[in-house]
Amino acid sequence: MNKDEYKILVTGATGLVGSYVVRTLLANGFNDVSIITREGSSLTLLADAFHKVTNYHTDLNDILGLEDAIIGKTHVIHCGALVSFDSRDRRALIKTNVEGTANIVNLSLEYGVKRLIHMSSIAALGRNSQSGGFTDEYTKYESNPANSYYSITKHMAELEVWRGKVEGLDVKVLLPGLILGSGYWNTGTNGFFNHVRRGSPFYPAGTNGFVDVRDVAEFAVRMLDYQGEEEKFLMIGDNIPYKTFLEKIAQHIHKKAPHIVAKKWTLGLAWRLDRLRTLITGGRPMLTKETAITSSKTFLFDNTRSLAVGGFQYTPIDESIRNIAEQFLEASNHNFNPSFLNVHTL
Repeated sequence: MNKDEYKILVTGATGLVGSYVVRTLLANGFNDVSIITREGSSLTLLADAFHKVTNYHTDLNDILGLEDAIIGKTHVIHCGALVSFDSRDRRALIKTNVEGTANIVNLSLEYGVKRLIHMSSIAALGRNSQSGGFTDEYTKYESNPANSYYSITKHMAELEVWRGKVEGLDVKVLLPGLILGSGYWNTGTNGFFNHVRRGSPFYPAGTNGFVDVRDVAEFAVRMLDYQGEEEKFLMIGDNIPYKTFLEKIAQHIHKKAPHIVAKKWTLGLAWRLDRLRTLITGGRPMLTKETAITSSKTFLFDNTRSLAVGGFQYTPIDESIRNIAEQFLEASNHNFNPSFLNVHTL
C-alpha cells in the first residue's frame, strides 16, 4: 500500500506510548492519522502533533463514538489501556483493558480493518514460576500470586485479540517491557529518576527487561506492512538488574547511586505500611504486594524474534538513559514540565 492509502486510528494517543506512535507516524509520512480522546484528556504529550490528526471525542467503552472513529480506517494501533496496581481500580481495569479491547476487536471485524496492532505488555505473560528462566513468545501464561490485577486484565485483553484473529482479523501483538521515555516525570519508569534524585540508598534485588519508547513506536509503525507470519513480539532492548539500571541513572544525573539492597522483609513491611497510608489518606499506592514481589525477582526476556524484523534494532540502554537524563535535568529547572524525545524515522 502507498502511504496515502493508510487510514490509521491510534487509541491511547494521549499516553506515553500512544503519543510517540502518533508522532512517529507523522514523522514517517503517514498523513491520515486519527485519535480518540475523552473529554478533559490532557493533550500535553502530543504537543503540536495534535493539530495534524483527526480527533474523535469518545472512549473505548462508547460503542457509537468508537464506531464513528473506526469506520473507514484501514489500520488500528491499539495503545489505549489503564495502568494501575491499585485494588480499587479493578472494575475500571476490566472496563478499559478487557471490555475496551473487545470493542476495538468487534468493530475492527465489523468494518473491515485490514490489521489491528495491539499494544500488550510483558505483564500479560504472567510470571514464569522458574525465576531466572528466559521468557519468549511461546511461554505459557501462568496464574501466580505475583500477577497483579493489571497483569490479569492485560492477559484477558490479549485473549480478546486472539479471539478476533480466529474470527478473521489480521493481528500483530507487541509486548514491551518496562518502557523508558521522556514524558511526564512523575509516572512510569521516570519514577526511578526521581528515586535517584532524592538520594534514596535502596535498590530492588531483581532484574527486568527494559525498552526505549521510541523503539516501541517505531516497531508498531513497521508492523503496518510487515509481511512475516509472526504475530506476537516481545519488545525488550535489554535485560538488566535494577541495581545496574539505577547506577546508570545516577551516573547521568550526577547523584550517588543506591547501594543498599532492599530485602524481602523490608519490602514486605514497606508495602503494608503504604497500604495503611492509602487506607487513612485515600491516596494512591506507591508500592503494592505484587510490585514488591516482582521487583525482587529475576525476569529475563528473549528478544530474538523482534530483532529478526528487517531494518529494526534497539536503542542501547545507555543511550536511552543518557537521552532521558539530559531532559530530566533540564526539566528539573522548569518545574518538571513534560519533555519529548525525537522519534525515529524509518
